Amino acid sequence: MPRRLYLAQDLVESCGAVIIHRSTRRVCLIRVRTHDYYTLPKGPRNISESRADAALREVKEETGYTCRMLPVQLRNLAPPAGEDSFGPFTHNNVVDEPFMTEVREVADIPTKIISWYLAEIDETVAKLNGEQKFQPTLLSVDIAKKALQHGSDREVVDEAMMVLNVSYSDEGRW
Repeated sequence: MPRRLYLAQDLVESCGAVIIHRSTRRVCLIRVRTHDYYTLPKGPRNISESRADAALREVKEETGYTCRMLPVQLRNLAPPAGEDSFGPFTHNNVVDEPFMTEVREVADIPTKIISWYLAEIDETVAKLNGEQKFQPTLLSVDIAKKALQHGSDREVVDEAMMVLNVSYSDEGRW
């Protein structure tokens, strides 16, 4: 199996989230005003920052929304805390784990790894102003997928909706 090794200087690690607004059943995208396209909120992880904290920080910076991670059921190869056996395992209420990781080869940087989380807008906290270059927009899932510029972002939204439906369909929460 081929392996690739990366020096820190050749790698950008980003974190982002598919954000849902539960009461309206909409997804939050950001419109990049300078280039007039839609994308999911994400950005680089700071040194010593957890991936989950980076995702929530980037979401707040870009959208102005305070969000919280959604506990979701994930099937992955990581063993539960305190165990050393090998999976796959199904976990319930995993808050600080990405549901998807994406690797992008981008022209202006060698390699970009994005950890994707599922989060919801905390409707009890007032929205702040996000970064001026972004305009947050709440859209239905179907319209959001059509509006997204990158095909991989549409795939991330599709997977997020599957994870969301598996995690909450029994409770009727989504």
